[in-house]
Amino acid sequence: MTLYLETSRLTLRPFCENDIPTFTAYRSDPLVAQYQGWDAPYSASQARKLVQEMQ
Repeated sequence: MTLYLETSRLTLRPFCENDIPTFTAYRSDPLVAQYQGWDAPYSASQARKLVQEMQ
């Protein structure tokens, strides 16, 4: 069973293939990565693997 939570300003749902380009860009941002546990740039193949693991 897949759960979704949606309000007028926010939607929470599982990752999907369509999220990969945006997720890759987010994780590749050096200003974000410096405070997180990953290195930038973050490749689309890394994002795809993470999305697949979370499904």
